[in-house]
This record gives sequence, C-alpha cells and structure tokens, in this order.
Amino acid sequence: MSKRVEVSPTTWLRITTTIVALTFVVATAFVTHTAAKIDAMASDIADNADPAIRHLSAARTELHALDDVIVSALTGTSSSEQLRREVSARLDRLHAEIELYESFPYFPGERGRWEVTRVAVARAEDGVARVATRIEEGDESGANDLRANVLGGEIAVADRGLDGLITFNATHSSDLGDQITRTRRVVEWSLFGADVITIGLAIALVVVGTRATREYIVGLRRARDTEAAMQAKLRAVAAGTITIADSVRRTKERVDVLRATLDAACSVTGAEMAAVGVGDDPNAPFDPFVSRGAAFAGPTLRPTGLLGAVIRDGQTIRLHDAT
Repeated sequence: MSKRVEVSPTTWLRITTTIVALTFVVATAFVTHTAAKIDAMASDIADNADPAIRHLSAARTELHALDDVIVSALTGTSSSEQLRREVSARLDRLHAEIELYESFPYFPGERGRWEVTRVAVARAEDGVARVATRIEEGDESGANDLRANVLGGEIAVADRGLDGLITFNATHSSDLGDQITRTRRVVEWSLFGADVITIGLAIALVVVGTRATREYIVGLRRARDTEAAMQAKLRAVAAGTITIADSVRRTKERVDVLRATLDAACSVTGAEMAAVGVGDDPNAPFDPFVSRGAAFAGPTLRPTGLLGAVIRDGQTIRLHDAT
C-alpha cells in the first residue's frame, strides 16, 4: 500500500510562487529573443532588400538610358560631343548605383547571381563604348550593325540579370514578411498560453495562501488554547501546593494531608477518579487509604495486582481502560 505524501500549504505556496516567477522569466526571455529575431528580419527588409531593389532598378534604368543615348546619336539628334558627355554621365550613374547595391549584405545565393550579372553589365558597357567609337569615327553603318547584332543582346542579358536580382530580393523580402507574421503569431499564442498558466497559478496561489492563512490562524488559536490550559494547570499546581501546605500546617492527620493532596492532583490533571494509599504489605490493607470515584470503593484494598505493581516496580502505569 503506497504511503500518502502530505505537502504543507507553505511548501505549495513556495512552489507556486517559484513557478509563477519562472514563467515570467521564461516568457520575458522568449519575447525578448523573438523580438530581436523580428527586428533582424525587419532590418533585412528595410536596410537590405528594399534598398537593393531600389538601386538595381535604377541600374536598369541607366542601362536602358545608355541604349537610348546610342539611338539618339545614330538618328542624328545628338552630336558626337553630346554622345560622349551623355555616355560618360550615364556610366557614372550606373556605376554609382552598382556600388551602392554592392554595399549591402548579400542574401544566401545572391552573390553568385550578381557575379554573373556583373559580367553581363560589363559586356554591355563595353558594347556601348564600341558603338560610340564607331559613331565618333563616322562609321554609322558599322555602328548600326554592332548595336543590332551585339549591343542589343548584351543589354538584354544584363537587363535580365538585373531583373532576376530584383525578383530575388523581392522574394526574400516577401519571405521575411511572411516569417515576421508567423513569428508574431507564435509569440501571441505563446503569450496567451503563458497568461493562462499565470492566471491558473495565481488562482492556485490564492487558494493555497488562503489555506495557509486559515491553518496559521487555527495554529495560533490552538497555541493560545494550549497556553491558556498550561497556565490553568500551573495555577492549579500552585493552588494545590498552597492547599497541601495549609493542610499540613492545620492538622497532623495523614488522612487529611492525603485527601488535600488527592484533591489537588485531580484539580491539576482533571481526573474523575483517583486514590492514594500508604502501605507495601500485600497481606495488609492500605492504611490510610483515600479515594475519589466508585472504582476505588471498598475498605480492604491491598497493594496487590495493579496497585501492587505500581509500588513494586516504582513506575507509572498507563491504561486505556481502568475497569
């Protein structure tokens, strides 16, 4: 048969309080960690993906603007001097946008894509330079052939590369946004669960605290009652001592002294039956013998049996039933 383990309210109070404190600490640490994770993902969107998309889009614009400058020169709407100036300005802007894009951290797998695209952009720049040289040399036919057969394809390859990088960063931005949404939901449900646990523990804390308070009050009352009973016994002992001393002073009869002693003993112990006798001869009755209660009635009680055992062994004998 298993033994039942009793846990005091004070122990329960300590356990519950500890769990509440641990729940608060764990919830705080979890929220702090998750908030940092969300901040990192939001930072990747705001400080990485979005500006990268912006600068890549600007680079695409400048790449197409270079082609427009070449077309304008071939159609005769701009001079060679204007062509050199416009090409130089557009290349400077293209390089500036690329440098800004390269200043941001790469997402996993992005660097390889950019290396391929950078080569394509460099080829497109070289093609623009060759076409511009033909135009400046007055070789309009050669410039048209070079633009149609070479430069157009190089610009298209570079444009597809830049567009792919824009899509790549946009996809990562969208994925990070989805992760932020999912993480926030996890935090919300986790905090809800922590709140439920905390409320349950708070209720348990109130119940255990109430029980502990009740038992504490009961203990105080019991201690007060015990103290009052002890004080009453001490007063009874003092009064009995005075009564016995007064009896000894007033009379020389042993019976009177024994009766005063018996009365004092009954008053201190609260006993309903008591007896005291003098004598140790089992063949002779106690003389004198004084008693209270019917259990000791009779003129010829002797120090035999239980009474004799008390005298013979010199020890107190406790019985559950004296009948």
